[in-house]
Amino acid sequence: MNKAQEILKEAKKYNGSHDMLKDVYGIDSNTKYDTIVVAPVWIPEKIFKCDDVEVKKMIDYVNQASYEVKFDGKKIAWIMCGVGSCNLVDVMLCLADSAAEKIIFVGSVGALKSDIKLGELSTPIESYAYEAGTMYLFDSLDKNNFGCKIVPQNMEYINKVIKKAEGQGINIVKRKVFCTDSLFCEYKFLDYIKNTGAELIEMETASFYKAINMMNKKGIALLCVSDNSAANISLVARDEESTFNYHNSREVNIPKLIKIICDMK
Repeated sequence: MNKAQEILKEAKKYNGSHDMLKDVYGIDSNTKYDTIVVAPVWIPEKIFKCDDVEVKKMIDYVNQASYEVKFDGKKIAWIMCGVGSCNLVDVMLCLADSAAEKIIFVGSVGALKSDIKLGELSTPIESYAYEAGTMYLFDSLDKNNFGCKIVPQNMEYINKVIKKAEGQGINIVKRKVFCTDSLFCEYKFLDYIKNTGAELIEMETASFYKAINMMNKKGIALLCVSDNSAANISLVARDEESTFNYHNSREVNIPKLIKIICDMK
């Protein structure tokens, strides 16, 4: 039993559940999906725009939902969760008993360097956990863990995905990522955040990789750059070219990457 399963075991005991993934999200832990996608806010229809995709909604909550997605002969479980590490941690723990070997995180990310273009696809080589959710995945609530560096332990697998993507003409850039609890408060601390060495900022990848490391599953975070504070390009004031590049990466390249990952052994 791995450390994520140990935490989940306690949650199941106090909630009278034998399969938290099924009870919460309607996804049977024993089903062998080609991959499971976890996506804050994004629903499958936001990503898959082709006609041959079949999307079946499993569970629908106010700010969370789950789906079964079939496309190109692949069967995928998709969990749309709320933003922030607190939501992501609970989703990842529910996946600890899943028979699925691969988990993909997809989401948007802000750039902290002026030369990073919107629409760039990135993946973290380090995520700095300046948020609270990741702290609960450690053995104790030691305040010294705040701001710690989470490094994916399956970089060999991540590098294989990057190489496969290159063969399909898709570039994935490895970046250092700062994880925050507040989209608004980050601007007050931008100088501090940049001094950590972070190139991107978002909310969940530290907890994603902390959980992946604990579960010993194959996992990769695919981040699409949606804005750039260093270049004064905001979410609500993007130019036409930046908007096109962002949507092309999200709706063309990310589906291709999901298929590539499904096909990998």
